[in-house]
Amino acid sequence: MKNNISAMKRLKWLTILPFVLCTGFLNILAQEMHKEVFVVRPYEPTLSEASKISLMPSLQDVETATPSFNYRIAPRPAEIKFEVEPIKPAKMVSSGLPKIYNTFLRAGLGNYATPLAEFNINNLHSKDYAVGAYLYHKSSHSNLRLENDDKVPAGYAINHVNLYGKKFFKTASLTGNITLDHEGFNYYGYNTRMFEPDSLPEMDRSDIRQHTILFGTATGIRSTYTDSSHLNYKLNLGYNYFTDKPGHTENAVYFQSSLSKLVESFMGNIDIIVNYFRPSNNIDSTGNTVIHFSPYISKRSTDWKFLLGFEGVADNADISRFYLYPRGLLEFTVIEKIMVPFIGIGGKLELNNYAKIMGENHFITPGFKMKNTNYKLMVYGGIKGSISKEVRFRTDVSFLSITNMYFFINDTTTELQNTFSAEYDDVDLIKYHGELAVDPSDQLKVSAGFNYYDFKMLQLAKPWHKPTFDLTLSATYNLKEKILFNSSLLVSGPRYAKTTAFPEGYMKLDPVIDLNLGVEYLFSKVFTLFFNMYNIVGNSYLLWNQYPSQRFNFIAGFTYKL
Repeated sequence: MKNNISAMKRLKWLTILPFVLCTGFLNILAQEMHKEVFVVRPYEPTLSEASKISLMPSLQDVETATPSFNYRIAPRPAEIKFEVEPIKPAKMVSSGLPKIYNTFLRAGLGNYATPLAEFNINNLHSKDYAVGAYLYHKSSHSNLRLENDDKVPAGYAINHVNLYGKKFFKTASLTGNITLDHEGFNYYGYNTRMFEPDSLPEMDRSDIRQHTILFGTATGIRSTYTDSSHLNYKLNLGYNYFTDKPGHTENAVYFQSSLSKLVESFMGNIDIIVNYFRPSNNIDSTGNTVIHFSPYISKRSTDWKFLLGFEGVADNADISRFYLYPRGLLEFTVIEKIMVPFIGIGGKLELNNYAKIMGENHFITPGFKMKNTNYKLMVYGGIKGSISKEVRFRTDVSFLSITNMYFFINDTTTELQNTFSAEYDDVDLIKYHGELAVDPSDQLKVSAGFNYYDFKMLQLAKPWHKPTFDLTLSATYNLKEKILFNSSLLVSGPRYAKTTAFPEGYMKLDPVIDLNLGVEYLFSKVFTLFFNMYNIVGNSYLLWNQYPSQRFNFIAGFTYKL
């Protein structure tokens, strides 16, 4: 017990002793810090002198030791291993000229008693000349039913003969041809509203028969320089004689020339055309001479091309007139072969001579004289190109300002009102146009075209016999080079015909829908069979007012080459 007390006393003193020593030390330090200090002068710091090293640069020649060593190249041939492979011998190939046949015959027969014959003969490949002849015949002996169920003779006949030739020279080629065209038809579309059922007119075929004959000859020469720096030229001279059954005749002479030459980087061109028409006195007592003069320049590059010029036309008919038209075109590439915009301006004088009008509307009143049509201004623009390798397109819109545009109307001065005369008007026409061609494969090809017409008439109520739109579709398919299919669809929009049978003074003609299909079977390269069907829908649509068309018709036959 006593030992424990002693130990605790010693531990207590060991703990207190450091504390007492620290307290005494702090008291002594505090007394020292209270001493007074006297400063004699402020403290002035000083730096001692530095020891500087002064060294100036100097040039010293340093001798360079050129290394010297010896070496030796031991030549050794490179070993190249190769194997000789035999080269296949060259083979003779064809020249690439397609094989041609000097004769072609196509013959067939269809309903409505419709025979068809087509024949062509020409020489084979020649570097010196080409000659040939072409003959064509198609006729029909059908009777068609009019609106009052009266059956009338509506047959027709078409005959063409063409003899042609071409002579090749070193820097030019000379051409010539002789044509003879004969067309016969009947004025079968009389006004059915003029007759009671028991008093229908007797329409003998010979009484309503009309036929036309056109004999023509032409010759021409043109340069064949491949270098555009040469003066290239093209000259054509022709003569046509036209006559019909009643004895109306027309003589026509035409001359066409075109000169072109590259000057600096521009292509200069001059076109001169002279047309002379001399009809018989029962058509017109005076003739008509029309002279066209058109100079223009053009230039093209990989990204754009342009044309700029004008055309002057002197029309010497009953009254001499002179017309001046601008001529311009600008085409540029936005995306090569994909998007090519274009814009153009122009004008023209449309010559409406007797032979031309008779070809457009067979049922014109014999000997009817037409005025020329003046297209004062034509402005157009659009885009063409391709969406892909298989798809090509074109779309454009044009504005036309036209004077003396003609519209066919039924001639009410005749007994049966089965022929046509014309009315004229000044028209502003906006035309929307589009084309599309799709070739998904070598076997299938499809194309389409569309036009929409917006007529602004000055005097007439409607554009007689002019459709508001038209649409064409066509397709061909080649099945294993053995069977060929072709089809086409024509849709023409509503038209209007002038008539006094309605209070409005006109009637609306139904749209035209004409679907055609053809099949051709190839027995060999020289012999095939064909079967063509027309107007598959079977509608008897009106070609002109009072003139219905044939319904479903077909022609079957063969072709032969030798």
